[in-house]
Amino acid sequence: VIPATLERPYDVFYCDVWADREGLPTNTPYKLRIWEECDLNAVTGPFAEGYYSVNYVMQDRASARPPDAVELYYPSSSTVWVRFEANDIGDCPEPYPHVEVWPEWTWFNGSGWGFYPAELLEPWPMPHPNVTYDPHGNIEGDVKIVGLSSDTLWHVQVRISCRPPYQRLTGNFTNAQLTNDSTITLPGCRYPPEVQACTPERWIEKAPSIDLFESLRPASLTLRWSAMDYLSGEKSQCMFKDWYVEIAYSSDCTKESWWIPTECSEWRYLPNCSFTEWGDWRGHTCEVNDLEPLTFYHARFQARCTDPALDSVFNVTKNHTMTQGFFAGIPENVTGVILSESSLQLAWDAGHPGGCTYAGWEVRVRKEEPGITSKPWTIPFGSCRDTKVRATTNCTITDLVPAEPVSIKIQETCDDPKANSPIAQTPIIRWEQPHQWALYLGPSRDITMSLNVLDKAERCLIEKECCADEFTYCLVSTPTAPYWASVTRADVLFGWGQRLWLNCTAAPLLHTLPPEIQAIAPAALRMLPISGTSAQAVYILLDSIGHCDCAAPDLQIKARGTRDWQTLGGDCADMTGRGCILTDLLPDTVYNARLRIACRSNDLTSEWTDAEQPLATLPLCAWETADSP
Repeated sequence: VIPATLERPYDVFYCDVWADREGLPTNTPYKLRIWEECDLNAVTGPFAEGYYSVNYVMQDRASARPPDAVELYYPSSSTVWVRFEANDIGDCPEPYPHVEVWPEWTWFNGSGWGFYPAELLEPWPMPHPNVTYDPHGNIEGDVKIVGLSSDTLWHVQVRISCRPPYQRLTGNFTNAQLTNDSTITLPGCRYPPEVQACTPERWIEKAPSIDLFESLRPASLTLRWSAMDYLSGEKSQCMFKDWYVEIAYSSDCTKESWWIPTECSEWRYLPNCSFTEWGDWRGHTCEVNDLEPLTFYHARFQARCTDPALDSVFNVTKNHTMTQGFFAGIPENVTGVILSESSLQLAWDAGHPGGCTYAGWEVRVRKEEPGITSKPWTIPFGSCRDTKVRATTNCTITDLVPAEPVSIKIQETCDDPKANSPIAQTPIIRWEQPHQWALYLGPSRDITMSLNVLDKAERCLIEKECCADEFTYCLVSTPTAPYWASVTRADVLFGWGQRLWLNCTAAPLLHTLPPEIQAIAPAALRMLPISGTSAQAVYILLDSIGHCDCAAPDLQIKARGTRDWQTLGGDCADMTGRGCILTDLLPDTVYNARLRIACRSNDLTSEWTDAEQPLATLPLCAWETADSP
């Protein structure tokens, strides 16, 4: 569709229109299709639908062709010269070069959206009234771009434009070739050229890059920056003095647009960040403490020289950062004692109060369909609804449905919600009576999973959906985690895909459980010598370890002629492996070896399996002996 312009009033039966299209060759027949558009509100009858008329016409004007060559030369801190040559200006009677630029550091991708008209030292001269350009002639010359930022890679494009009323004959752009020698402006100076010439001895130092500006701890900021080299490869004659770092409240700063540096009214100097070493590629890092929590800050960085005239400009953070607040600590040591088939007593320890003004303990319960979905959190029935005293860290949840899986979360809330503690959440739990409960493990990619079992258990069993997968569990108690368990897959060296439950039983109901099954001895043990003082043990476990708790390989060796067996720990006692390396052995010695599966309950420990053959370590080489040179 080519917009047409009426050049005569519409009150006649004909009109002249022109509709040139850029880039079409001349002296070529074209089929022209004309559509008359009408205002449907003002015109009625057949004219509202319009009509077509087909004619054969000759296009009599051609657009300018893109320049054949665009070269850049003589860059300075703020200027660059452009030489262009266009061999076909089409039918443009008054052509002139139109120059556009965009800097590499902008977010534009170079597709043309980032270009903007360049500022030229002198506009291209208007043609003399008695001077005309020949159609399809050439135009060439040089223009100087000014007002550029220093040490920047500039993209430049040029096209041949036509003065009114022939703007429609303007041609397409040609981009200048990118080269470091011509398209990167030189380092800048402290004063503008009209005040002082920007010669190499006056080049200022390059501003540092900002690598990190985050709050990693409450009321603190971590800053990291590093020195930068000029893109052009040029060097300042700065004799480095120190790094100068300042911060400011974001509320004291203004930023009109993303490409304009942030301006702040008051800056605060940070002496602990003003290092006197230039540094290496890792840069410098410093931490600013005792700031206001939950407050936004800006920072700026400068390289200072012994001659202040060569100091770098400030590099100011583009985005502000908020310091962390003094959150209340997460509730710890969460326990749950089953009181009846529908009630549970919850207890926990309060974390560090931090900067929290206590408002209450928030306890929530939700129903679970493990591996499928979770229901919304709800306020439970019972005393957990009223927790206004911080020292009261226990409550009772009632009116629960027997055997229905639930999970519970606890959080310390504060007058300022931004200081609320992190949430402590229990595993999914189900039960039908006191002293017996189950915790949901689910699938796992890892070979081992740990979880809080909430109460003291004497024995646990793995509840599987299917298959012959083998697992071992281990109950652990520490001052910070009194009721903890780890579950490890024992038959293969990877995790599991089925949804598992860990069924735990306390002492009063221990008699209701089936008899425990002893672990089966390993299927094979092979000892392979590596050197005079090292060897490798490789073993195979059978498919069943029974009810062995805290199962682990127990590898022992004994030098022939001695009486005592030596137990090897470390990797040789790791259930997640199927072999280990033995070190510190005696050279040229024969060892007997044996292996069993050890359990916390000795009655469940397996029988011994002897090595297929004794281990004979290798003799030492001459250079390994004590009397060798």
